[in-house]
Amino acid sequence: MCRVFISVVLLAVSWRANAADTMAFWDQPRRGANGFNETPPDDAWFRALRGYGANWVRLSFSKWKSARGGDFLSGSLDEYRALVPEDLATLRAALDRAHAAGLKVVVVPLELPGARWTQNNGGEFDDRLWSDRRYWQLSAAFWRDLARALRDHPAIAAYNLVNEPAPERYGGVEEHALPPLATRPLDPDDVRAKIRQYFRAGRAGADSGQIEDGEPSEGPSIGGSHGETV
Repeated sequence: MCRVFISVVLLAVSWRANAADTMAFWDQPRRGANGFNETPPDDAWFRALRGYGANWVRLSFSKWKSARGGDFLSGSLDEYRALVPEDLATLRAALDRAHAAGLKVVVVPLELPGARWTQNNGGEFDDRLWSDRRYWQLSAAFWRDLARALRDHPAIAAYNLVNEPAPERYGGVEEHALPPLATRPLDPDDVRAKIRQYFRAGRAGADSGQIEDGEPSEGPSIGGSHGETV
């Protein structure tokens, strides 16, 4: 049975002096948890998590309400143009609270341009990112903008490019394919090309960093936290 596993870690490293400390954070196993709240977590939430012994949190903003009524932060996952400034301020404020509580943050969207989260899409899987190359450019632009906007924030430990990607879902792979829709063959070269494009976008946005592909031994990865969860 053919299976495609994507495990991508984009470790965000600031161009400032704290870069070494950011990388060193993952030199030992850490305890963390998911923060997939419908609203930005408050101070008490972050302090309680720290009180349980957590060192970091996978923080997702995809359920939050945008100040402008569209998709949070991106404005539109159909036609991404720029980050929503008010939403970016909301995200940065949440990062400030996490930092104040002594937590590092892995930023993890549940959706990207062309890949709307199923629960935000009427229960339908959004395959556009994996079937239409136009959304590669839009998703890369989104991450370039976000990495640039957050590159100097002390809470950032890593970027999880997207939660649980499934490019194979309609690609004929038995693990996720949904007959009779699963008729289009999955091109491994296309998957590798998309990953390389995200890498380039992250490098351009963060100015400096370390990117690894393959299975990481420690730290967060797409599809899992790779650490002890609280």
